[in-house]
Amino acid sequence: LFGFAGGWMHPATGYSVGSVIEDVDRFLADMEKKGSRTLGTSLSMRLQRWLRERGLAALLGFDARQTGAFFRAFFSLPEKDVFAYLIGTSPLTTLRAMAKVAVPLLKMSPRTCGKLIAGFVWGPGRWRSR
Repeated sequence: LFGFAGGWMHPATGYSVGSVIEDVDRFLADMEKKGSRTLGTSLSMRLQRWLRERGLAALLGFDARQTGAFFRAFFSLPEKDVFAYLIGTSPLTTLRAMAKVAVPLLKMSPRTCGKLIAGFVWGPGRWRSR
């Protein structure tokens, strides 16, 4: 699987170019070795997709004011955390960056932070099955 179907989707950018660039050599080598176009995704890629879909679900629940507060909090993070979230390939560093955004967001808007956490917990059930 490749592109969105392979887990290389990102809620903020739509398509994570950095992840594709970092993973394309591994993907092609696996395809060549197995000789299959139906190669499943790695556990790491499935976890990344799961995390990012939950992040997207949380963002889709925001109104315009909450969306602005989220992105102000997000871009207040250190650059390494922003990039870990946007183009990271490690589920642990992505989850860490996602958790770190809650700190400034809690200070700015506790209600929005609560909605972020609730949206993450509830996940993408409503729109994923379409």
